[in-house]
Amino acid sequence: MDPGRPLAGKAVLVVEDSTVQRNHVVSVIWGLGADRVLEAKDGMDAMAQLTHAPGVDLVVTDLDMPRMDGVCFIGELAARGLRPEVVILSAQEPGVLNAVHLMAETWGLRVAVLAKPVSSPQLLRLLVRPRPAPAGRGELTEKASPADIADGLRAGEFLCHFQPQVTLHRALLKGVEALARWARPGRGLQGPGAFLPQIEGSPELMREFTFAILGDAAGSWHSWRRKGLNLELSVNLSARSISCQGFADQLMAEVERLEVPPRSLVFELTESASVSNLGNTLANLARLRMRGFKLSIDDFGTGWTKRCARRGILPNRSCWHSVSA
Repeated sequence: MDPGRPLAGKAVLVVEDSTVQRNHVVSVIWGLGADRVLEAKDGMDAMAQLTHAPGVDLVVTDLDMPRMDGVCFIGELAARGLRPEVVILSAQEPGVLNAVHLMAETWGLRVAVLAKPVSSPQLLRLLVRPRPAPAGRGELTEKASPADIADGLRAGEFLCHFQPQVTLHRALLKGVEALARWARPGRGLQGPGAFLPQIEGSPELMREFTFAILGDAAGSWHSWRRKGLNLELSVNLSARSISCQGFADQLMAEVERLEVPPRSLVFELTESASVSNLGNTLANLARLRMRGFKLSIDDFGTGWTKRCARRGILPNRSCWHSVSA
């Protein structure tokens, strides 16, 4: 790589709603030797560009944009399996930037953050500086087989890391979200990219996986309770699982066995997998709500979650996409 032209031969997408800012960034990108530069005024425009012009190597994006902001746009990149390098340009406060940076890395994206306005030397130093791959990126090259995952579940190798959830008012710790990890012998700690796609293809495997994560999370919850911490525990549920007849009964029985009160559990439902039976899905959701469980939408798109929200089954709000990360 030519140190003075790190973008030689590469395609770059600049996502920025301000025309002045966008023109400035595009000029900087051209100056660093890019072969092709695409422009978008917000996340929706950017996704349309990527649909018609795939093969983008680098995305430079703002966060605060109309229609689809940068947070949702980065989530869409991850949801569609796109893995360009991402540079976030933003004037947001450090806490917001740190949260988005961690979010993107959790989803397997290589990401960096720069403050506005960016200069050519700043971007040049960033692009030529070696950056380690985010946790879980290497797992994209070697996915485990369903048999390997089943063996790992039987051996108790799947566990939880926890992401804190704080209130906007006074920044109080309100709860935690369980993030699934696989402590795979000989391969280290692996994120969801190494196992979740295979699990999604098997209802039986998904049920075992969900209960394994729920069990590990419940153990930590009880430990926190003994220390005086009363936290909400958020656990991801697959759309495929919730569409299976009788799944709510199995889930409620497992929660009762684990002795976690329903009011302390939040089930986050993703829309990343299509719902094969909407009737079963609505029945399961209704029964969980009747028992006092809280439900949250983890990927609020244009499909079944909006239909549920309009009927008051799920909260009518938009959240970041998650892959049970």
